[in-house]
Amino acid sequence: MERYMGEVGKLSEAECRRFLVLLLTQSAGQEPGAVDVLGLWQPYQEACDRENRLRLERERFTHVLFSPSDAGLMKVAISRLGKRPESRVLASGELLSVGPLRNLEQGDGRIARFEWFSARYAEFPYAAFGQEEYGVIHWAEELRRIPAHHAVVLWGGENAHDQMGVRLALHLLRERTGPVHLVNVSEAYARTAERYDPELHPLTAGELPMEAVQELLLQGPGEPLSPEARAQYAAQWLELSEDPHPLRIWRDGRIVPVEEDYFDGPLLEIVKELELQAAEAEDGFVRAGQAVGTAIVRWRQVVGDGFVNYRLLSLISAGRLEFQGLPSAMFRYRVRVRE
Repeated sequence: MERYMGEVGKLSEAECRRFLVLLLTQSAGQEPGAVDVLGLWQPYQEACDRENRLRLERERFTHVLFSPSDAGLMKVAISRLGKRPESRVLASGELLSVGPLRNLEQGDGRIARFEWFSARYAEFPYAAFGQEEYGVIHWAEELRRIPAHHAVVLWGGENAHDQMGVRLALHLLRERTGPVHLVNVSEAYARTAERYDPELHPLTAGELPMEAVQELLLQGPGEPLSPEARAQYAAQWLELSEDPHPLRIWRDGRIVPVEEDYFDGPLLEIVKELELQAAEAEDGFVRAGQAVGTAIVRWRQVVGDGFVNYRLLSLISAGRLEFQGLPSAMFRYRVRVRE
């Protein structure tokens, strides 16, 4: 049984679904127990192995991004260029600008991180459930399994989340001898902005126009990182992940760890501004979601709306904000500064 569990674990979700469809097709009109499941399994597994070997031989690039939405844009751009057979896209859904990072890719680190978020984000256990496809442990394993002949391309913007992702990826790839490239999407877009939207200053790959992503793909990733640069990025991951500050921001071209209440003052200022606009219509109370959205746009930091909402709730608990409604989700309550 352990053998079969291991073999099933190697299949992708799509391959598992195809085998289930095969079983249902073969079982239609048959007596219960009449289908030889193990007889179907062996040739099916061998066929999957052959398909995967051929796919890996065709692929030449692994593109690594730091959110599923960014990866989705990249997949579409690659497909439109007709380069899907030669390219693989990996995504991490872990928000690396917020929360503890020590021993992140290990069991004790995962538990500490989960407990930190669970104590602060009301919906975190539910949001995290079922997302292991994009979790850091799965992502780390996928990085380590990148074939030796692939060129790895990391796509990161000028924000603490992406830049921590770059450093984690290079830490996980530290034993790899093949080329690793780094594309700073914020800088790369600035060189082509006149052809698209000069007013746009993207923080992440997901904010790029589709045509700009296609142009960057056609240009190629440039020279690979030197061994010294790769080692420096990997060392920075170890240093920053040990830092006890739970929030990381991007300031003056570098990652800066700060306390979790770093944005409380600016957040109160945003609520005050919005109060003036809502004074007549809603007695000065401001929709929490509006305050969160304003903060995300104004600060130009990738910290997630969940973190900003958590800080609103912390300010309520501290008596600095009043609220109306049910503060279990952003769309269910309103706030104003307590006089």
